[in-house]
Amino acid sequence: MTEMEIERLLWSWPRVIERAESGWERDFAKSIYQQARRPKWMPSPKQANLMRSMVAGLYRPNGGGCDVIDPA
Repeated sequence: MTEMEIERLLWSWPRVIERAESGWERDFAKSIYQQARRPKWMPSPKQANLMRSMVAGLYRPNGGGCDVIDPA
């Protein structure tokens, strides 16, 4: 994971914390946010995959589908 990718993920991170669906997700997100303040911090591969998944979930809240707007 590059520093640029970490920055992109962390840009959305406050919203990830806000929208966490379970206590575990919220605790994980808060923990990552605190760790990310350390200079030269890099997430583990497992943390990185979970971070990607949580940020992606912000942009597909209905399980990846999309709502069709009825033109009528």
